[in-house]
Amino acid sequence: MSRPDPGRSPWDPDPSQPPWAVRRLQALSRRARTLIAVATVGVVVVAGVVDGMTRTPEPVQHVSDQGPAPPLKLPSVKDPSVTVSLRADLGHPVILNFWGSWCGPCQDEMPLLAKTAEQIGPKGRIRFLGVDLEDVHRSAAVAMMNRYGTPYPSGYDPDDSVTSEFKVLGTPTTIFIDSQGHIVGRYAGALSATVLQFWIQNLS
Repeated sequence: MSRPDPGRSPWDPDPSQPPWAVRRLQALSRRARTLIAVATVGVVVVAGVVDGMTRTPEPVQHVSDQGPAPPLKLPSVKDPSVTVSLRADLGHPVILNFWGSWCGPCQDEMPLLAKTAEQIGPKGRIRFLGVDLEDVHRSAAVAMMNRYGTPYPSGYDPDDSVTSEFKVLGTPTTIFIDSQGHIVGRYAGALSATVLQFWIQNLS
């Protein structure tokens, strides 16, 4: 019995076979290769569709008056003798961000907020304000602000006394307040540059 040639594909004709058998094998080879190619394309297309379906789309943002913002008055994270208050920014739109040093998405988000606030400047049309919540050790919050060069103040709320008034259910959460002191939007989760720019353009 002849041994198979290791260098020959299963679809390659055997020279010892009759011509009709060689033609049949070649026809089967072409069909098999076509089916394999079609199946491969199908798998790639299905994988792409599934990937697109599983990606979370960017939530649609819209401005909606939700009433006056609750009072906010807290000691500063960096200096307990300084009070952080919304009243200081009355007449300006405010981007109010609730965060914690223990929160991974907050750490992902803070560089974007810090950079944007730096670009707008402390005397810009829009003011930035933070509330650090549930940090037992103030030093951890200070370290995070220093790490990202956060230029705007944050109030220290370790027991959620003020945070609960804003109905914050998770961190990070950002609340958008217009120049009249009314809440006009909120975003749960780490902000993207697209969402942040929407609110910078639409806050008044």
